[in-house]
Amino acid sequence: GLKYLIKLSDNKDRKVAIMDKGRIYTTTTGGNCDFSINLKGTADILYGFNPSFMIDALCQFDCDDVNIEISGSIKPIVIRGDGNNFALVLPVRVKEEDMVA
Repeated sequence: GLKYLIKLSDNKDRKVAIMDKGRIYTTTTGGNCDFSINLKGTADILYGFNPSFMIDALCQFDCDDVNIEISGSIKPIVIRGDGNNFALVLPVRVKEEDMVA
């Protein structure tokens, strides 16, 4: 899903994906592209990130499932795989034009 969002992105300099309530999306001039993710716990934090960085972080893990921990919209996403392995993805400020209407 993230690779697809990157290809659809209109602005190659500002690639922003938004995670909001179990959905990851990006806006394009042709509309919106989104997909759902499985969440456990609360899903009320709107979070912007660079999808290329998320892909790089996820590729470090050799497992089917990872835990993604989000504690605030301006704090890093912590991704945990098996054992003590983890990766961080830093937030991107979400601008109004990044939001789905």
